[in-house]
Amino acid sequence: MSRPCRRVPTGAFATVAIAAVSLGIACFDFSGYSLQGYGAAGPDADVPDSDQPCTPPVEGGECGTFPQCGCLPLLACDVSDTSGRTKCVVDQGRKLGALCDDLFSGCSLGLTCVDQTCKKFCVSTRNCENGGGCIQVRFKSGSAYHDIPNMKVCTDQCDFMRPDQICDVGATCVPALPVLGVQPGYSVCKLSKVTEPNCEQSEDCSPGKGCGEDHQCHSWCKANLPLACPPLQKCKPFKVNDVYGYYYVGEEPFGLCMQ
Repeated sequence: MSRPCRRVPTGAFATVAIAAVSLGIACFDFSGYSLQGYGAAGPDADVPDSDQPCTPPVEGGECGTFPQCGCLPLLACDVSDTSGRTKCVVDQGRKLGALCDDLFSGCSLGLTCVDQTCKKFCVSTRNCENGGGCIQVRFKSGSAYHDIPNMKVCTDQCDFMRPDQICDVGATCVPALPVLGVQPGYSVCKLSKVTEPNCEQSEDCSPGKGCGEDHQCHSWCKANLPLACPPLQKCKPFKVNDVYGYYYVGEEPFGLCMQ
């Protein structure tokens, strides 16, 4: 189900997303990159040596995003547009998982605003904590997706049932990949757009709930726990394109509590 896209101030870009598999329409207006699925970067990607001279990831950039280099103290290096060019911006100290509403909205050093939450730059899964994946950021122009050169971020590995452990107030935890049964699985913090009780995607539900095949919001549950749901309910798998399965965070399977 598509959502209206806000106007891009420069008129230069149409829609931006992080995408491997499409799940509806995500919009970009320099209010942070908006995700819609992920494509993981290779786990064996080369990691820059911090002793090497600072080289921007894209020609014409001011600084390096990972490791951070090339900026004066109290400034952070961030990607400035879909060309991948970088610039030094004020580091306002917003932590991992914090809400952000602007491309340069003050995420801490080494973080960037993706899907209106602060996420960590990376070049390899080895840079990501808690089993997270290193994700290639892409933008959508018309019907086609394109990589933002050398811009990758780590998945948050938040708990669907307890997003508040990592995600900021007003954000929820959703699957990073819209593909059932993927192990290890990845999850990300995302701005919650509560439309309960009806929903099209899990970010339409309040934190701790996901969107079922009935387009209703239900509580997340861990499928490997014997008493995962209240009486008369079961931890049921999702159904996507006539395929049943669970979403995983790492090796843990998650479903929804339903009758």
